[in-house]
Amino acid sequence: MSQNAATEKSLGELHNAIAVRLTEEVQKEELDPRFLQAGIKFLNDNKITCVPHTSNALGELDKQLKKRKTRFGTNVSDLSKKRAEQQAKEAIYGT
Repeated sequence: MSQNAATEKSLGELHNAIAVRLTEEVQKEELDPRFLQAGIKFLNDNKITCVPHTSNALGELDKQLKKRKTRFGTNVSDLSKKRAEQQAKEAIYGT
């Protein structure tokens, strides 16, 4: 280990400070998307995951996405794929 390397304690304090700051930013009414991206990356880099459950926000998001899929019968990526296929056929066959 280098003589100039940060201590585990100082890295832990930095990690906590970043987590606190990102939490504060994400809870603001006007959210800068860069903070949301940074928060997602921070969680991903630290291998923080969550399983959808009725008692958490991810569970609520999962429920809303399922409602949307039921309502529209498909998801957005399926719609874009179908549209791209349709446009390709129109370009090839001129229909």
